[in-house]
Amino acid sequence: MHGGLETAAQISGAGWAVLMAAAVLLVLALGLAVTGGWALLRGRLLRGVSVLAAGLILLGGLGTAGALGLGLLAYERLERERPVLALRFQEVAGQRYVARLIYPDGRHVTVPLAGDQWQVDARVLRWSGFATVLGLETRYRLERISGRYADPEAERTALRTVHPLAPPQRGIDPWLLGQRHGDRLPWVDATYGSATYLPMADGAEYRVAVTRGGLIARPTNAEAEAAARRW
Repeated sequence: MHGGLETAAQISGAGWAVLMAAAVLLVLALGLAVTGGWALLRGRLLRGVSVLAAGLILLGGLGTAGALGLGLLAYERLERERPVLALRFQEVAGQRYVARLIYPDGRHVTVPLAGDQWQVDARVLRWSGFATVLGLETRYRLERISGRYADPEAERTALRTVHPLAPPQRGIDPWLLGQRHGDRLPWVDATYGSATYLPMADGAEYRVAVTRGGLIARPTNAEAEAAARRW
């Protein structure tokens, strides 16, 4: 529900250079494929196969890079501590709450949560080396909100409530790629999950922000502060 790239006007100069280079490579790949195909039609088998193969390989590489770029669109750019979510709770029964989630752009959604505490999870990507030269910065993606129980036995057996905070992933997810192949991707500095949780209470309001170190949550009214002190 909340994710995406900043506006095109905010792409760095290096980012535009990468886009232009990709366009040039795409034209080159298409040219090689057409040239190879034409050579095959004229009976030049060896030349046609080699040139066509080079074009198709280059097209395949560009396709993979495009899928990875599409996956990166689901992650917000992080330059400094940034508010990402406000939460307001209304108790409807024992250990049953309605949570109103409000995004910085004014969008909001209401979800039911069961338990004593709420938890928000996110994925965070940090880059290093050549990736920073290309203008890639720390990025995050809110994943889900869920209810928690203070009692471990209730956590294991009682009603669980979990709601997604992000749309389905498109393209190649760079977070999963870093998790699975991070040792072979030196330009990925860190891929990690981050979570923050605090108690639910009737009338309590909280604000969640993301920093380079992960998610943080703070009470923003007296009801939330009182619940945090009792916790």
